[in-house]
Order: sequence, then C-alpha cells, then structure tokens
Amino acid sequence: MATNIFSRLTDHMYKKWGLTTDTEDQIYSLAVIEGDVKFLYAKNFFKSEASREDAILFLFEENRVRTVKFLDDGSIAIETYPLSSIRKVSLNHKDRGFSILKIDFDKDVSITLDSHSDSDHKSGELQKMILEIYKTL
Repeated sequence: MATNIFSRLTDHMYKKWGLTTDTEDQIYSLAVIEGDVKFLYAKNFFKSEASREDAILFLFEENRVRTVKFLDDGSIAIETYPLSSIRKVSLNHKDRGFSILKIDFDKDVSITLDSHSDSDHKSGELQKMILEIYKTL
C-alpha cells in the first residue's frame, strides 16, 4: 500500500514543485522512511497557495505517527510520536462538510488534521481519511 501512495505523492511533488534538485533529494529521502504505513495524510499538498515548507505528511503506522516536513534546503525533517503517548483524540465532524481531528500527545505536542483547510479540492478524500484514522485511534 505504501509504495502506491508514495508513488502518487512523488508524482504530485514533481508537478507542484518542478523537477529540481531539492525535489529529487526530498523524494529520495522519502524512500528511506517508506514502510508499513496504514494511513498517509497529506496536509497542504493540494493547496495552490501552499509552499513546499507548508506541506506536511502524517504517516500513521501500527505503533507510531511520523510527521515529515519539507525544508527549503531540500532535506526532510521527521518526528516520531509513539501511539502510547497520545493523551486525547478529538473529532469535530459535519457530514458532507468537514472533519477536524486533533491528536494531543505528551509534552504539549498536538497534530490537527482539517479536511476543509488542508486542501483546495480534495476535502472529501481528506475527510474520509480523517474518519478512518479516528476509528483506528
């Protein structure tokens, strides 16, 4: 599953950011973290006004969540949070509207996934993904 998801993302990265050395470096760097990903949430990847630095990948795996940020020097920054460190999960949902999932971890770290504001034209797909993630947490 992860290979197909990463392949689609890398295609989108080339289209959005062009075939540059930084884009290639980041795509090759993603290959290092490709693994047993259950859910992949792409925040700000499908927003026309979002920059490379605004895009964040959330990789939901069996026992952890990893965030991947794309830095302007062509590198990626990865942070890992064990699922056991989740303190609270909150869902705000309106069918055929939006879903907002907030995950609070230890040490005042939180992740917010918002199907409406994280994309210009894929909010329905993101909403479905948020609901699937919520069901597994």
